[in-house]
Amino acid sequence: MSWHKRKILWGSWLLLSFTCLPVQAQQDTVYSFSLKEAQDHAVQYNLTVKTSRKDLEHANQQIKQFLATGLPQVNSNLNYQDNLVLRTTLMPDFIHGNPDNKIPVQFGSQHTADFGVGVSQMVFNGPFIVGLEATKILRKLNEQNVVKTETDIRETVARTYYLVLLGRKTAGVIEENLRNMKKTLEDTRKMYEAGFTDDIAVDQLQVSVTSLENAVKSAWRQVAASERLLKFQMGLDLDTPIRLTDSLDNLIAAIDVPSIMVKPFRLDSQIEYQVASTREELAAINLKKEKFMYMPTINANYMNQWSAMRNTFSFFDPNEKWYHSSFLGISVAIPIFSSGMRKANVGMRRIELEKASINKELLSENLQLQYQQARDALITAWENFQAQQKNVELARKVVDKTRVKVSLGTASSLDLTQVNNQYLDTQTRYFTAMIELLKAKIHLDRMLNQL
Repeated sequence: MSWHKRKILWGSWLLLSFTCLPVQAQQDTVYSFSLKEAQDHAVQYNLTVKTSRKDLEHANQQIKQFLATGLPQVNSNLNYQDNLVLRTTLMPDFIHGNPDNKIPVQFGSQHTADFGVGVSQMVFNGPFIVGLEATKILRKLNEQNVVKTETDIRETVARTYYLVLLGRKTAGVIEENLRNMKKTLEDTRKMYEAGFTDDIAVDQLQVSVTSLENAVKSAWRQVAASERLLKFQMGLDLDTPIRLTDSLDNLIAAIDVPSIMVKPFRLDSQIEYQVASTREELAAINLKKEKFMYMPTINANYMNQWSAMRNTFSFFDPNEKWYHSSFLGISVAIPIFSSGMRKANVGMRRIELEKASINKELLSENLQLQYQQARDALITAWENFQAQQKNVELARKVVDKTRVKVSLGTASSLDLTQVNNQYLDTQTRYFTAMIELLKAKIHLDRMLNQL
């Protein structure tokens, strides 16, 4: 190969390498998220939250549409008519002095055209006036729905974040247990080969190792599933690699139960209560709107029009004349009798207002009950966590001592398997207690508006 060809090949290889470098770097990028960062990312990119914001935008457009109905409306019209055969009318024969005799006559011209510009304006409309008040309440209701959706997704992401951390911690504990069990199996096999134990001990430990290997695989599959769920909730692509910077231990250490217990509960800070209050306001406005249906409506109209009549199609001839006309009108519609329909509508709206008030009161009592239950749940979870923390430390000591006894030949492999299973059960209860504590804390945070 000549030097010129080698130089071209080398340059092509370098160009290809630099071209692929950004793609490879992008593929290897791992995104790190603390719990708060994961929640903030979800609030910005979660599809449910985006849909909620679109609902707000849609509601704002509906409000603008409603407001436009009370503003001046300007319309123009252009009409052209070709009278192929003029209409014939019978009229008395005054020309010949014989009015009793009817003669056929044709009036008009073959071609007629009209062009006009009209303006209409609502002068007074009771339901529209009340509707202006309702638009403000409707906008507030949609804004509150967005806040509620964001609060829901923050709580949901926190729970899934905890689930991922729990899965990783569980898998790590099982892997550590597997390594210890493999070492014990190796030592026991050497003792068997030296004639200090029988093959049953080896087989029992091998069964435990195989079970732990399957448990490790299952645990990491659950971690992967939890990570996919978290990425979905955060609005990330499911193939995006992520790293969680918070740990269960740090999150638990940050919980200060005594300080949480003294925080005051404010009913008006609950987004659910705010939504219920706004719905009550909206129901009151709807009742007021139905009462205004008994009032008259007044509209004003103005029309400016030009007309032309031709026997030939010469509407664009500047020398031909167009005839101008205009009018200004006021229309008043007065409701008189509706066979009881308006009265029934008022009655239905009044019932809806009463229901909204009852639902608000019911929600108030329910939220206060939930707050007390959330406080009790946090205290119970905290006490259970402390108890399970002590239990897991004791169980670990038992396993370590039993493993030493097996190596000395004073305990059997069956004893080690039993205490190891007890240790894993204790670890499971401990991790469950951690998650329950974090869930109780996040639920109380929501009740205290601390998310």
